[in-house]
Amino acid sequence: MGAARALGPVVLSLAALNLGPGVSAAGASLDLAREVTLGASPVRSRPVGPMDLNAAARVSLLEDNTVGVGGGVELSWWPVQGRTFTLRGGARSLPEGSSARAWTAGAGFQGDRLGIDYALV
Repeated sequence: MGAARALGPVVLSLAALNLGPGVSAAGASLDLAREVTLGASPVRSRPVGPMDLNAAARVSLLEDNTVGVGGGVELSWWPVQGRTFTLRGGARSLPEGSSARAWTAGAGFQGDRLGIDYALV
């Protein structure tokens, strides 16, 4: 559950994640830790030559009272009206002993009514 609001040049968001029960399937179960996240990003992208640059940051309070931080950038290019290619990269803090990656990457394409996005997390 979440909400966002533009305040001047910045959009602030607040989200609560994993409010329901854990996930179970085929005899296995996974508990999902509750999390409250505050995020911020600019209202508008910044033009950089023929591209748009945007950024976002977040601070999260996890169920065990640890704090996580993260952020990233997004670079978009539209060679033709209605066709946009996007690259994304980011980094995040991880709990000690986590096997997840601290960096993230992604790419996307938006064209007319077709959108394709890929994320490596």
